[in-house]
Amino acid sequence: MHVFRIFTNRGYSMLLIRRNREVVHRSVVFPKYFRFPFMADEDLQIGDVWTSENHRGKGLAGFALREILRRDPQHHRTYWYISEAANSPSIRMAEKAGFEKVGEGTRTSRCGLRLLGAFVVLQKPAGKREQQTAW
Repeated sequence: MHVFRIFTNRGYSMLLIRRNREVVHRSVVFPKYFRFPFMADEDLQIGDVWTSENHRGKGLAGFALREILRRDPQHHRTYWYISEAANSPSIRMAEKAGFEKVGEGTRTSRCGLRLLGAFVVLQKPAGKREQQTAW
C-alpha cells in the first residue's frame, strides 16, 4: 500500500498482545486511503480490532487503543475508530479510551463490490477537527 502510494502517510502499524506465544489481541492502525475519504491525509484509523474469545472482557482492546495513542510521536493527529451502532461493547471501550462520537455514516459499494466501496460520513461533526480521537 505504501509502494503504490495508496496510503496517504507512513503511519501503518499493528499492535499485538501475546500470551506466551499465542496472539490474543490485534489492533491495526492505518492511514487514509480511498475507502475512507472523510479522513485528512495525516489522520490514522484504528481498525481490525480483534481479541480471542478466551481473552475478551479483560480490557485488552481498551489497553491497546490507549497504548497506540500514547506511542504516537505526532500527538496532534486525529485518530478514527469506526464501529457498528449496535456494537455497544466496542463503543463503550472506545469512549473509555477517550474517543468521542463525531458522526454517523454508511458503507457504500462500487461496481457492486463492497471491497471497492467507501465509508461515507452522513452526519459530519460540528466544530473544529482539532480533537485527537474520534469514532
